[in-house]
Amino acid sequence: MAPLETKWQSNFASGYEITSILATNNGVYTAKNGAVFHLDDNGSVTASNNLPGTGYNEVRLAASNGGSLLIAGTNGYVVGLNAQSLQAQWTTDLPDSGYDVTNVSCVDGRVYTGCNGHLYRLRISNGNVEAHNPLSKHGHNEVRFGHAASSKTVVVGTDGWAVGLRDET
Repeated sequence: MAPLETKWQSNFASGYEITSILATNNGVYTAKNGAVFHLDDNGSVTASNNLPGTGYNEVRLAASNGGSLLIAGTNGYVVGLNAQSLQAQWTTDLPDSGYDVTNVSCVDGRVYTGCNGHLYRLRISNGNVEAHNPLSKHGHNEVRFGHAASSKTVVVGTDGWAVGLRDET
């Protein structure tokens, strides 16, 4: 069996916070404790953003289809970042969601995010909320989701429920 040898390693702060990783054609991104970092091929930081005003919690990452926008979800906020400079293009405070783990994805030019029993679709250009489902009677905890493109359905999982939502617009 061939070994997986360490090519580089980077430490971004003290402690043992959850560290998210996303690799795209624009490079490697890592996030933890309310901050996002862009790394080069040697693991050196080329840009960073501490996501001001969003707290210091776990950050989840996604990228737009073309890769020019990095999406960061944390603590009930979603931030659209320039993929190279990590400068914020927009920030959205998710209405009625509370503040907790915030999952994000970008599919077909649409940003989806879930937090505390709510699912949202945001406009990719400015972060405005285009659609929202509070998943009534399905709990108020972390929301995970996937996309069934052939049926234009967003499949949501939360608190033991799986819910299919029509997304035809």
